[in-house]
Amino acid sequence: MAQGGTAPNVIPDLADSHIGVRHYDPAVAMDVLERLERAAEGAAMGTRTRPHTWQTVAAGAHPIVDKGMRLAARGLMATGAAFLRWPELIASARADHPILSAGRAYRPMIPDGPPPFDLCLPEDV
Repeated sequence: MAQGGTAPNVIPDLADSHIGVRHYDPAVAMDVLERLERAAEGAAMGTRTRPHTWQTVAAGAHPIVDKGMRLAARGLMATGAAFLRWPELIASARADHPILSAGRAYRPMIPDGPPPFDLCLPEDV
């Protein structure tokens, strides 16, 4: 919980948490993500607010989006540089991919539908 008030028995005007879900099996990661979303929705209903997922924050141009995009860009640049420096990594990745992904279809974790744009950014609260 990045921010959640100062007293356990008082509903704060703003609560903020950052939760990441990672697992080598995408089905497990999706299951955990769906349970976390349901828990956030339940907590939000109890306080008459709306939960904000990363998709919501990204669509709202939240300041953390810039930080995340810069970090992602650094990671992609480092990966690209490694592939240019060591071309054998590409051959190794191509050989490993069918083995590691056998029996699993790719399914993006971004939900279907348009992103929500009726948002309330923290400075608007």
